[in-house]
Amino acid sequence: MTTHRTSWSDPKVLAAVLLVFLCGAAFGALALRLTTRTPSRATGPDSVAKSVARFQQELNLSSEQAGKLEIILDDYMKYMHDLQSQMDDVRVHGKEMVLKILNEEQRKKFEKLIADAKGRPLR
Repeated sequence: MTTHRTSWSDPKVLAAVLLVFLCGAAFGALALRLTTRTPSRATGPDSVAKSVARFQQELNLSSEQAGKLEIILDDYMKYMHDLQSQMDDVRVHGKEMVLKILNEEQRKKFEKLIADAKGRPLR
């Protein structure tokens, strides 16, 4: 019985990898745009304090509830920051892996495709 193994040099495999990467880049760019346009999605100690103060006033929270809410929001912000860092690492690693298999001309075209997908010029 003969088994068929798909090689990384197969154009279909390369196209699939490129498509997945471009979709990830496009999704990342969209998520970044959505989060940076909305001031309420800011991160950091100031935004946690402002959120707690707003919820405390609008929901009539007790000081005990406000303290617990502050801990929850602070943990959530740290978790989101860690996830974003991991996503950035995965994106960079994926791009490096793709670039390794391309020749110089393909790398230039790939970089242009990525820049176009992000909606901004190359640096």
